[in-house]
Formats: sequence, structure tokens, C-alpha cells
Amino acid sequence: MQAERLVDPTPAVLALSDSILAAAGDRDAERFASFFANRPGFRYLINANQIESPAALRTAFDAMLRRQQVFRPVWNSRTVQVLTSEIAILTGTFSTQARRVNGEDWSASGAVTFVALKEMDRWHVVHWHTSE
Repeated sequence: MQAERLVDPTPAVLALSDSILAAAGDRDAERFASFFANRPGFRYLINANQIESPAALRTAFDAMLRRQQVFRPVWNSRTVQVLTSEIAILTGTFSTQARRVNGEDWSASGAVTFVALKEMDRWHVVHWHTSE
């Protein structure tokens, strides 16, 4: 009996992470939220705040973007840990340059860990944790 061949999801998970930051940089809350799974048990954690659905994430992200004139997040590093062909964990660091609507410049950096799951030929984030 031949063992099932593992399809490496690393390129797809890296592309997912790029798409998430591109949507954030484009200030597109709807597209940003579309990369997160709409399923029971979903969690998006940023520092001590927990968001439990992509709809709530879209609302929170949209509110944050309305306070920003410019928002430019970039990945500094990323590593993908492959669990199966359909499940992977991304860990990485990011930095953001932004300008609030009042003209004040600010920046942030931090770490991200997310669990990605492939369902129906589409990758989604099922758990996300950011700490700054």
C-alpha cells in the first residue's frame, strides 16, 4: 500500500497571508474579513481583545480604518509549519506605518500566529493571534 502524498500548503498559506495584508493596506474591511472562516470556534485575538466572528472582525477593522488616513502593514518574517495538506500554522512578525485622519503618524510592530484550514479548495484563517 502506497502512502498518501502530502501536498505542501506553504505557498498557498503564504499567498493567504499576503492577501490579508494587501486587503488591510487597501483599507478594504470586507475583503480583509473574507479570509477568515465563518464557523463556530473562530477566534481573532489582538492583544487582550477577542473577536468571535468575521462579521465582528469586519466591523472592528472598519472602525479602526476610519481613524486612519494611511495604513501600510508589511510582513517582516514568516514561517509556515505544515500539519497536513489542509492545515498549517503561520508564525511571523509584521510592522505597520500609518497616519491618522488628524495627521498624526504612528507605527506598530508585533507578532502573528494563525491557523489556516483548507476547505472546499479555499484557504481560510480559523484562529488568529496578534500581539504588539
